[in-house]
Amino acid sequence: MTKDRSDTSDSIVTLEQGRLAQLRRDNQQMREQMDQMLERIQHNDRIYHAFHDIQMHLLLVEEPIELIVTLTRDLEQMFQLYRVTVTLSDRPDGLAMPLAASVAALPDRLLVLEQALLSQIMTHPETTVIRIGREGENRRLFFGADSGRIRSEAIVPLRRMDETRQLLGTLNLGSDMPTRFLPSYSTDLIQDLADVFTVCLMKILKSTPS
Repeated sequence: MTKDRSDTSDSIVTLEQGRLAQLRRDNQQMREQMDQMLERIQHNDRIYHAFHDIQMHLLLVEEPIELIVTLTRDLEQMFQLYRVTVTLSDRPDGLAMPLAASVAALPDRLLVLEQALLSQIMTHPETTVIRIGREGENRRLFFGADSGRIRSEAIVPLRRMDETRQLLGTLNLGSDMPTRFLPSYSTDLIQDLADVFTVCLMKILKSTPS
């Protein structure tokens, strides 16, 4: 018994149609992956330029109050954050004393915290602390009266930019979204920005008459 030629042709056509359908699915999947990759690149590019713009703004400021307001408001606006503040250590050789007038003028932006308590929270002074949910039970220390709506935060160390790397305070980014900051959050760019802010602040203080 011989196989009908039409059956063989139908089988070949069916096989080719199956291969073609698979190729189309593979191509669609590849296009989706490329689109996702391009979207991530564009997203990262926007973040980089946003941080660059903030740094440029900081470099043009000549007064400590303006510097703090520029940093905190730029971060809030560019990254849709609920609240951004700066906390300073009360250590005698820190920045709280030279910035006493700024602390009084910016009660919602600039806070002072005991060095012992700051060190207890920033157990690794070189590392940003990410806190979510109830982990931030003492949020009022970092966000003042606005702490009630904070659901996730990044506490970024402000360090003396010399060999001591002394902890001077923190830059605090607070969001009302529980998943805005997670342990997997990359903090390299925000740490770079905190370092630029510290350098600018100390430069301004050094040039300001006592």
